[in-house]
Amino acid sequence: MKSLKKMLKVLRLFQATKLEWTVDEMVHALGYPQATVYRYVKALNEEGLLISVPGVGYTLGPRIVELDYILRISDPLIKLGRPFMLELVKEFPCYAMMFRYYQHKILCVHQERGNESFVSSHVRGMPSSLDRGAAANVVLAHLNRQKLQKLLDNPNTRSNSELPQEAAQLQSQLAGIKSLGYAVTHGELTPGVSGTAVPIIDHRKNVVGSLLVSMPEKYATDSQLEQVVSRLKFCARVINTSLAPSEQIQPLLN
Repeated sequence: MKSLKKMLKVLRLFQATKLEWTVDEMVHALGYPQATVYRYVKALNEEGLLISVPGVGYTLGPRIVELDYILRISDPLIKLGRPFMLELVKEFPCYAMMFRYYQHKILCVHQERGNESFVSSHVRGMPSSLDRGAAANVVLAHLNRQKLQKLLDNPNTRSNSELPQEAAQLQSQLAGIKSLGYAVTHGELTPGVSGTAVPIIDHRKNVVGSLLVSMPEKYATDSQLEQVVSRLKFCARVINTSLAPSEQIQPLLN
């Protein structure tokens, strides 16, 4: 298991800020013996998770694309949320986006676009800011104090956000959002764009993500936002209920 975790750290090196890695760079970044890195890279290459690029090094391989396709047709948040998102973009001049919260990140896993054309800061597969935006605010507002403190203590969170250091302070700041059950922001991530989000809660009462409607400010009137919030809350209630396991589909343990 320890060896497997070490090998997975090779994959974690690949980020949008650095797409290619040589073996020597991996050795320097991870502190593993060169022979170990070669062994891990060989195994990942054989599985299609990495490919060799002559004169460059290694980058992510085609198996990642294959897994992405499988994710899009199997992730319950996408499967449950997509029909509602398609209706939202028909009803409002907006983007509809589904986010997952994992490993102290807010990640857009699916988006649907309406007829209105505008620039959004949210891109599928790219982690979003934790300290700004409705999608992040509504997730953080529904984390308990222990989980919030773990997030705030994470080195990546501290270096990439302006969140307070104490969970109690952050909970106090977000108490209004938790009470309302939704978050609305105006131009926090993209100038001229408003975001409205509701939390997605699983059957264990844990927040697992958020559903967001993003639209140009010119459409974000009080009456329009009231309708958006009502629709989002309805969608979230159905998704949250559907995330609960059914007794009829529980596996039999013999």
